[in-house]
Amino acid sequence: MKKILTLALAFSCGAALAQKTDNVGIGTTKPDPSAILDLNSNTKGLLLPRMNQAQRDAIKNPAAGLVIFQTDQVVGTYTFDGTAWQPSNARTSAVSSVGAWDKQGNAIDGTDFLGSTNNFPLVFKVNGIKAGYIDNTDYDNVFIGRFSGQSTVTSGAPVATNSGGYNLGIGSKTLQANTTGASNTAIGAAALFSNTIGYSNLGLGGFALFQNVSGNTNTAIGLYSMFANQSGSGNIAIGSSSLEKNISGGNNVAIGSGAGFNNTAGNNNVFIGFQGGYSETGSNKLYISNSSAVNPLIKGDFNSNWVKVNSKTAGYLAVGDFDAGTPMPTPAGYRLIVQDGILTEKLKVALRTDGMNWADYVFEPSYKLMPLEEVEKYTTINKHLPNVPSADEITKEGIDVAKVSKMFMEKIEELTLYIIELNKEIKVLKEQQKGLNK
Repeated sequence: MKKILTLALAFSCGAALAQKTDNVGIGTTKPDPSAILDLNSNTKGLLLPRMNQAQRDAIKNPAAGLVIFQTDQVVGTYTFDGTAWQPSNARTSAVSSVGAWDKQGNAIDGTDFLGSTNNFPLVFKVNGIKAGYIDNTDYDNVFIGRFSGQSTVTSGAPVATNSGGYNLGIGSKTLQANTTGASNTAIGAAALFSNTIGYSNLGLGGFALFQNVSGNTNTAIGLYSMFANQSGSGNIAIGSSSLEKNISGGNNVAIGSGAGFNNTAGNNNVFIGFQGGYSETGSNKLYISNSSAVNPLIKGDFNSNWVKVNSKTAGYLAVGDFDAGTPMPTPAGYRLIVQDGILTEKLKVALRTDGMNWADYVFEPSYKLMPLEEVEKYTTINKHLPNVPSADEITKEGIDVAKVSKMFMEKIEELTLYIIELNKEIKVLKEQQKGLNK
């Protein structure tokens, strides 16, 4: 009866069937000795019993190892583990799993993780090319991105001579050439691409610090920021193309797109604003600007200890609380406006034109003094001296120190001339008095 059943199965399956003492082969005349049933076909598969979850759960006293294919809920193959039905990819213990992580996601628990359980770095590849590396040694490097950190690591661990550690590279080709450089952070395509021995650099943005080789403690944030830097150290560049052409200059600060763009070897510069100090190549300069102007709003020299404000042909510097409630006087031609006063030990007013801005003309023979009688009449009516502004005019227009000083000198020199004339008259009167006394 057993042989008849075996022949019937063979004919019904349309395949070769062979039976030995303790195993059966379908599709093969030589079933594997280790298998009780050996199925072999290039055109057909094994079809498990198909049922929905309710039907599966209705099976009475299922044996451990019983396998079915479930057609509803989470569709797939299920195995009864002696206690419950488990999907084909379910974990069966805390340390092992059946199947693999599903590309569509898995139901996980608090013990699940992605990673390794042995002492090797975790490596990710795309199309066979290294695209991620997490170190498990004392070097503590992390590289994510195609070719990121390529020279620092091999397929397993850091190269013995390339002992750079504590580096973070995120983005294609970040820190690609790094060997012994340490504590660098590169985020953005090809950031710190050429770095080999430089340490403690931050390159954030595509091609930031791209050509850096040995420069240290640089901070470059923005596309192409400090792109050409090779050995310059201690620089801070924030903004796309800031300090882009810097090669060896150090301790520069550039904040703003294109700030310090053309600086190559200058040191200790401060460039602030859009293209501030764009064309400057020297050292110890200060630029605050919103353009590439050579003479910006604020320009200074740290070596010479000078600062120029409003170095253009127009404008002014105002110091004070000038707002809608406190109107700021802006008479034409004035460049410095101070609200509450200026305290200084010394004040010098320089005359920019010839001597006509001073009162020496009073002593010229052509100068005509106003008779004292007319001066008296004028002051009685106007309550101030001739050519001297009134109190109302001073309140309205302010005091020009140079003009007022000239005005004071004019009156002093006039008074001197009046005294000289009076002295002459007194001498004449004294002589006349002597004649009368004889």
